[in-house]
Amino acid sequence: MDFIQRLVFTLFIFGGVASARGQSCLDFHTRTCPIPDFSYYYDQQSASFSMKVADTTELRAIVFEKSDYYVSVCAHKKIKRITLNIYEDTPERKLLYSNSANAYSDSVKFSNDLTQQVIFEVSIPVQGNDKDDKRERCVGVLIAKRIRVEALKID
Repeated sequence: MDFIQRLVFTLFIFGGVASARGQSCLDFHTRTCPIPDFSYYYDQQSASFSMKVADTTELRAIVFEKSDYYVSVCAHKKIKRITLNIYEDTPERKLLYSNSANAYSDSVKFSNDLTQQVIFEVSIPVQGNDKDDKRERCVGVLIAKRIRVEALKID
């Protein structure tokens, strides 16, 4: 019986370590990605991912009318360049914004006049990053919003 108890204990320890490693990116965006000022508040649609160089992932979100948004992407310090594309979540996938046209800026502010679904596509391109780095690193997308004053007016 002593052998079985040791075996179960060993499996429990290894399982806990593996689980902890998988959750190391949990809430990475809340610790690392900045919010511009206190007029914006954290949006629950924000997320963190574990990614490698050459990976692409998508985050779907709803942006609401009469709101200003601030979206920032952040990553582990070993990742030097992140691509952020914002698309309409429609079959046509119209490109609304690409940070590659803005010197790979790590944040964007925009105003929204129409409630719609969007896709935040995050990529770690080979160009500008260490192509030999095969480790998964944390990447975060922080969405912050504020309601514009005209949205609060009652007619």
